[in-house]
Amino acid sequence: MKENEERTVKICFDLQQVQNLPKLPNQETYYSHQIALYAFLLWNTKNLTFYIWTEEKSGRGLIERGSALLNYLRESDLNDIRKLHFFADGCGGQNKNSHIIHLLMYWLHKESPQNVEEIKRAFPVTARHI
Repeated sequence: MKENEERTVKICFDLQQVQNLPKLPNQETYYSHQIALYAFLLWNTKNLTFYIWTEEKSGRGLIERGSALLNYLRESDLNDIRKLHFFADGCGGQNKNSHIIHLLMYWLHKESPQNVEEIKRAFPVTARHI
């Protein structure tokens, strides 16, 4: 992440911890149904973007995260950018799976600006595996 490469954008993404609504200071909600609030974060060195929704709108699965990632790429100004580097935690169910890779490949080959030539996806390794 710290390396500076010319014409490169580095993007981190992650599904944040689920928050239950409403937040009350006492145990009134213990026996009540709370609504889950989901927040999917995308961050590059210039801006921070949150996609936020509640459980009655949709779930927190791969389709929702992939849709947010694709929308982010479609809405981003990538003029004069040659490379995109993606970073996320190593959660297999969330970020480290073939569907996210296929989504990035689809976008690169079908929808990306012609100046974008490369996508790199970092898979973190824990210290015990080194």
